Amino acid sequence: MPSQLATEALDWYFPATAAQYAAGARYEGEIISLASRLVNACMARSGFHTPTVSAAAASSPLWDLSQFPDFAKMRRTGLMVPDPQNAPSVPAPKPPAGKRRAYNADLSKCQATASRPFYRLQSTNQKLRNAWIVTFTGIQASAQVQRTLSRFTSCVERAGAPAGYAQNFNRFAVWAGGQIQNARSYAASLTANRHWRSVFVRCGQATETLFEKLQTSARAAFFREHDQQIKELETLVSQTVAVARHLLAKPGRPSTP
Repeated sequence: MPSQLATEALDWYFPATAAQYAAGARYEGEIISLASRLVNACMARSGFHTPTVSAAAASSPLWDLSQFPDFAKMRRTGLMVPDPQNAPSVPAPKPPAGKRRAYNADLSKCQATASRPFYRLQSTNQKLRNAWIVTFTGIQASAQVQRTLSRFTSCVERAGAPAGYAQNFNRFAVWAGGQIQNARSYAASLTANRHWRSVFVRCGQATETLFEKLQTSARAAFFREHDQQIKELETLVSQTVAVARHLLAKPGRPSTP
């Protein structure tokens, strides 16, 4: 039985729905968190310290309005994009006074060392990930989806989006995101955020529902076609995370699983 983290890894590498993308972001957040803690453990051997990040904080900026807009989350939060004032922040590494050169040299080495447990994981599944990207982008460009997308275009244009930014989710998200980011004040930004959230959900739900129906079916077929590779990837994820956690429990020189 694959671990929950291995299942979430598949959702990160091969998402078909917004819910899967969000689950996958939790996996990626854990990987980022592990890497930050490995860097800090390595730096500690030289008497230095670097900031670490929790899995939750690392996953919080991982969202995609272009291909996996999370309309369910938008309904819960009332926002199209996360409120920047509530976003967790991670302080940048800060060299101690008078030790900048030694600190930066060690940091470079420790970052390279910390990445070793994850190198094989990132490299071995790239071809399969690329194949999935071709699959789901083909679905989103299909005639069936484009017919539904035309209704999205008309809907957001009626709500005030320029025609040049209404053709698809990506173009609309770029334009609406600009209205939110460039608002004259924080209050105005929140108002724009809430307004364009309402428009996006109302206009985009039918298209997103079709996306997810077609992509979920395609992912099931993709997993059957690549069954052995998928199982090997699940095993490699579990092994890689176990190695990283072992290194944190007993600091030593990382090695590839």
